[in-house]
Amino acid sequence: MPSRTCSTAPPARWCAPDAAPGYEDPSNNAAYVQSNTTSLTSQISDLKDREATEQEMINNYQTMIEAQFTAMETTLATLQSQSAQLAAELGYTTSSTSSSSSASSVTPTTSTSSTGS
Repeated sequence: MPSRTCSTAPPARWCAPDAAPGYEDPSNNAAYVQSNTTSLTSQISDLKDREATEQEMINNYQTMIEAQFTAMETTLATLQSQSAQLAAELGYTTSSTSSSSSASSVTPTTSTSSTGS
């Protein structure tokens, strides 16, 4: 069972369970402040390390997403070019819609040339 340091000084009895140095005697302000300062400094250091690590993760994620987006745009441009070429070879015309999407409609063109039979 952990020991407890207690003070019987007036006005009331005070006990600190398994206190760190400085906590067992409330009249020892210097030890209490030093202990808290050390603890808080350690916590701040840990949080700064964690912040730096997480910021690096965010930066890496952003770089990855930007690369994926660029690759997607390149692929989309290639596919749109191929679509236009195929439509031209097959005699279709493409017209873009006025909406914000990149959907297009394909309409077959009619051929008026006739073979002389």
